[in-house]
Amino acid sequence: MPTETKEQTEPPPDQTEARLAQSESPEFRWIPLLMPGSDCDLSLLERVVLSAVAQREQSRRRIGRTMGMNWRTVNKAVRKLGAMGMAVSTDKVRVASKLRESFVTWFRPRKGAGPGLPWYKGAQYVRLWVRSPNCPLTLSQVAVYCLLRRDDLRQPDGSGSVSKRRVSLYLGLSLPTVRRAFLALEQHGLLAWKGGRKYVVKNPPEGWFLAKGKAVRERPKEKPPARFSDDVIPWELESNVERFKKQKDNQACGWERERDWAKALLDRLWEQMQAVGYPRDGTIELFRDIIRKLTGPNLNKLNGLLLTIEHTWFPRAEQDTGRNQRSGRFRGNHSLGLLRDIIAKKNPQLAAEGRG
Repeated sequence: MPTETKEQTEPPPDQTEARLAQSESPEFRWIPLLMPGSDCDLSLLERVVLSAVAQREQSRRRIGRTMGMNWRTVNKAVRKLGAMGMAVSTDKVRVASKLRESFVTWFRPRKGAGPGLPWYKGAQYVRLWVRSPNCPLTLSQVAVYCLLRRDDLRQPDGSGSVSKRRVSLYLGLSLPTVRRAFLALEQHGLLAWKGGRKYVVKNPPEGWFLAKGKAVRERPKEKPPARFSDDVIPWELESNVERFKKQKDNQACGWERERDWAKALLDRLWEQMQAVGYPRDGTIELFRDIIRKLTGPNLNKLNGLLLTIEHTWFPRAEQDTGRNQRSGRFRGNHSLGLLRDIIAKKNPQLAAEGRG
């Protein structure tokens, strides 16, 4: 009697590949990349930008975030498209509703496209998947990969045999670029050769392309860097606000305006002092001493003193320090101590403090 055979639980390898690659774009975000004709004079990047804005108007930065490109690079492409009359750009970029008749032949016509459709809906396209920040593939490599996944270029078992020259014509890329793309896809495990010119296109690893409905790029909100003036004094502290409001001079001048001016003067002074090597902590202590011992909550008086430091005492300290360095009498890195001495000569209340 013939022996019973167990039913095969796993499908053959070819069927497995076909099941994994049943659709060109099963769950990833994509844009319809226009396929160039023989007369097309646009680069891949310019066609990507044109294809992105053909769906809806977008800003340059959004196009760059969507396609993983620098917005300045996108701007160059937008300028060329605008000069050719293919796109219109203001705050956002949108595709031109009508093209010159010669431009329409730049793209491969789609079979069955009606005469009443816009020009960009009557052209053939490739579903170009949107890369995530983790994707190691270049834009041209992704374009080749997405083209090889097209249903009309694959057999029922998931294999294909399209030549590199044909891929080059379909995408408007040079033959060496297509060869490098095939090699990169093979190295990343997205393409497996079956012998001869036949290959099988594999599914990408998780996280290489953006899933539908996900944000283009998740960026944590960065805290703005602490301002030097906020380190000198916590201006928004309720007790300080009350002190500023109660001061008569501040009331006469408008304390909020005087406060903003003081912040700007402190930050501007720190930029100049940082450039010549002043230590941050020592400089903060100097200005805290000035506010505590010389000006108090009188913002008008503080602003006048800061202007004097900026235009008179700080340049004098730098000149004296430079002269002492040239004569060999000073070997320090900055003139903070000398600046404190200059201020203390005019304001003896500060003389009790040592050098910062």
